[in-house]
Amino acid sequence: MNCVNHPDKPAVAVCADCGCGLCHECSHKYGIYICDRCVSARNSEINERESTRKREIVAREKRCVNAFFALLLVMGFYTINYINSLHLTLLNPADGGWFGAIVYAVFFPCLPWGWRTISDLTSKIHIKHTWFIGGPLLLFYWLYKAIFSIMIGPFVTPSKMKRALKIIRESKETNNF
Repeated sequence: MNCVNHPDKPAVAVCADCGCGLCHECSHKYGIYICDRCVSARNSEINERESTRKREIVAREKRCVNAFFALLLVMGFYTINYINSLHLTLLNPADGGWFGAIVYAVFFPCLPWGWRTISDLTSKIHIKHTWFIGGPLLLFYWLYKAIFSIMIGPFVTPSKMKRALKIIRESKETNNF
């Protein structure tokens, strides 16, 4: 068997992917026994996976930004209606006052970012999905995750929003996605 790239030289190794012959020079080219054709095939696979991953990241960021603004709009209308319908005073503890209404308008729109932060932190935790044990456990997990998401959302939203908008802007500038 001769080298695939140099037909006049005898093969001293075979390509790890396709099994074609490689001469001494070609076998030491990449640090492993692989031909040029298989290297470009591996690189195109890697580029395709990276491109798919970037598209998924951009789509995720867009979903979070859209959810934030949708919740902000809904909670803003709710807060305005709530304040106007009850003629609330500024800090009357009996009716929740403006403070309570504004807390709704600030904390709930930040829920997607808090949720995503907790998901990133707990991505390695897997709850067993069995009916007797996993069902109630999963219910409590989702409930506590929602509560903590609302609590940490306002603190992580500014930095996450800035990062998301940067990713979306860069993807539009490169016209990739």
